[in-house]
Amino acid sequence: MTFIHDVHSAWNQNKVMSALTFDIKGFFDFVNHQHLLTEMQSRRIPLEYLKWTANFLDNREAAICVDGTRGDSKPVKNGIPQGSPVLPILASFYSAGLLEVFQDKAIFSTPTNLEADKPSDIGILIYVDDGKLTVSLSSIVTNNTLLAKAYKVVDQWLWKAGLVPDQDKCELMHYTRRKKCGDPATYIELTERDRSISKILVTPSIRWLGIHFDRKLLFNHHVKKISTKAEAALGCIAMLSNTVQGLSHLNLRTLYRICILPIMTYASAVWWTKKEAHAKALSRIQNRALWIICAAFKTTPIQALEIEAAIPPIHLHLDYLERKAGIRLNRLSIANPVIHRLPTAWTQTENSAPRQETNPSPKGNTQLIRVAAHTAHTHEQVFSFLLPPW
Repeated sequence: MTFIHDVHSAWNQNKVMSALTFDIKGFFDFVNHQHLLTEMQSRRIPLEYLKWTANFLDNREAAICVDGTRGDSKPVKNGIPQGSPVLPILASFYSAGLLEVFQDKAIFSTPTNLEADKPSDIGILIYVDDGKLTVSLSSIVTNNTLLAKAYKVVDQWLWKAGLVPDQDKCELMHYTRRKKCGDPATYIELTERDRSISKILVTPSIRWLGIHFDRKLLFNHHVKKISTKAEAALGCIAMLSNTVQGLSHLNLRTLYRICILPIMTYASAVWWTKKEAHAKALSRIQNRALWIICAAFKTTPIQALEIEAAIPPIHLHLDYLERKAGIRLNRLSIANPVIHRLPTAWTQTENSAPRQETNPSPKGNTQLIRVAAHTAHTHEQVFSFLLPPW
């Protein structure tokens, strides 16, 4: 949501947002335990939590299983277990140092031989092992140069932390409404540690955190992808809907709501803009599901099936999820980066000083502003960490 907001903000200022995504190779297996504890200690985490983390990571073993044959367990000195609820928290502490590096704006100055305009801050977004570097300027060539410089900083920090980026998964995209980006903007040159040069080409769309982003943020490709995935999953449910010995209508409805509907509505607050073509593509999947759930003919009116199965039209369900996303903003801390992209009134409290506008509110409208319109900063605030137990 924050990235979409930043792209729209750049467009409102007649700039181009360029983004370079990167993946940390083997992040879960190569986390150094001592480095993680040092990072937590430097951020004044209470001693009891440090001891718990050290005990949680100590004396761990792993075994390799091939074709059902399990090998001997061997001690594991590095890495954090995947699937653990504390994994995102530990990963955030481990990569916090990289975010702090990008707070130093002096290392990212504009090349004088390319453009005299002062660039916007180079941004970085990280979720566990998926990262994204962003910069917005009027010149795409300058964006490429700054992204290459920022990637080198990331590579150096990862090397000190015992990690390495996976250049095979790096993707470049220039988010702009211009018809042509120019030949120099079709690729970016990245310098590897052995000083070899690799070219990252611009692709029609990139996938990051489960969402397919295209150059103009139309999300047509994303809707096409999720429709194909949902239709394949629906085919599996159709195999269980035999009218003689198949599942009951109630069980089929439950399977649709917990298996198919989340696929079609994943992160819908980001890409749902009430576009009729998107609603039509997803409605086709839901209509087929209604025929299966109700064991009805294809000529049966869809509205009757929606009432019978108690399943609202897909566009109403997407509107409902958008409203829920807006209401959830009242549960976020005022230090949350999402809140800091809203008007200053969202971060003001009775005892707080006025917030300095480092990034003024953009002219025009953005997806985040539209979602936040379903609520207001004057509504009831829910502080999740106000009282123990947190």
